[in-house]
Amino acid sequence: MGLGGQVFNFQGNTVPNLLVKLTGTLNGNAVDLLALTGGALNLGPGGYEFKLTDHPIASTGTIWVSIFDKDG
Repeated sequence: MGLGGQVFNFQGNTVPNLLVKLTGTLNGNAVDLLALTGGALNLGPGGYEFKLTDHPIASTGTIWVSIFDKDG
């Protein structure tokens, strides 16, 4: 189980080298992970990916994704 995607700017271009933060709770455990856009090229030039578990876990509204530029 994981989460992935791409980041695009207002012109529709992918944006590499942004910090993506995944936080929340999954199965009673805290989640606090970081990735860079462009780090998962299999998803595209602005791609990022988080691998969470090796099996599905039921969750509803417990994980948040935040995106930061180099200035935070």
